[in-house]
Amino acid sequence: MNLESYRVLPATPAHAFGAGRCVHEGLDRLVRVHRLLCLVLLVWTSSALAQPAWVALPADELRSQLATLDVAAQRQWLQDAYSNQSLLLANDAQLMAVLQTLDTRTLFFPVRQWLQRNPDYSYSMLRQERLHHDNVLPTLPERMQVRYRHAPRAIYVLWQAGGARAGQEILYDAALDAKHVRTHAGGFISRLIFNVAIDGMLARTQSRHSVRAIGFQYLLDQLDTDLAKLKSLSVREQTTVRVVHDSGKRYLEFVFQTPGEPDFYAPTTRMQLDLQRPVVRLVESQDAEGQVFERTVFEQVSSQPLPADAFDPNNPQYRF
Repeated sequence: MNLESYRVLPATPAHAFGAGRCVHEGLDRLVRVHRLLCLVLLVWTSSALAQPAWVALPADELRSQLATLDVAAQRQWLQDAYSNQSLLLANDAQLMAVLQTLDTRTLFFPVRQWLQRNPDYSYSMLRQERLHHDNVLPTLPERMQVRYRHAPRAIYVLWQAGGARAGQEILYDAALDAKHVRTHAGGFISRLIFNVAIDGMLARTQSRHSVRAIGFQYLLDQLDTDLAKLKSLSVREQTTVRVVHDSGKRYLEFVFQTPGEPDFYAPTTRMQLDLQRPVVRLVESQDAEGQVFERTVFEQVSSQPLPADAFDPNNPQYRF
């Protein structure tokens, strides 16, 4: 046995232990940084692999590939693009390629699908409307909170603080009374409850539309009706498309031109679609002079299930 192995080693100075700790802590820090970098690389790689291949295509090539698909395949492609959120990853040129290649009904197809999956929903909206006897678009929009059920049709609306007609409520349930809406004004006369004919003179003093025109389904039905009318009149559809930047978000915008009254509601209609999910963000109507006579901005769209008493006049949150 080598006795040298039993040799007593000289004592290690105290400062050497401190240096050892520093080296150990430094190595430990490097290990943690390495692990973090590996995690970031893994997440980035997974995200890159999850991205559809079209996101990397030049706009012209994307346009060419979309043009080779039939309508059913184009609709499925767009539905998938919403489902996997890849539209948010596209640049403006790619989005323009989509807008310029797909026809109007195809571009709104995912909205129809969303409504079929979510026949009941809620949203808030900012609304301005110039009535027939008025020449000026109100500067103060109505701020409205809406609950909507498609079948049987039921609608609750609260006019919120900070907007015109604050405190007003309406409640419509076609299953109980398809021809009347329950309503009260805001302010000190809010205790007076009225049953008003949905197409009566009193209802028309506040809007050109019936209460049944509230909801996204009406907007899409009106669009389909206008497109069918254009075809029946042998009028070519004139639609301008673009990508709009507003408050840090992007939207798909469509401007539709029609011959106007009496066959069409407005000579010009401007609509915007959200990129994150297929819902309408804005609809605007313009007269023959290009003046806006109606504008609605939709916000906080939710497909969460409505409460059981959403259309019950005895709901403690309501003032009926």
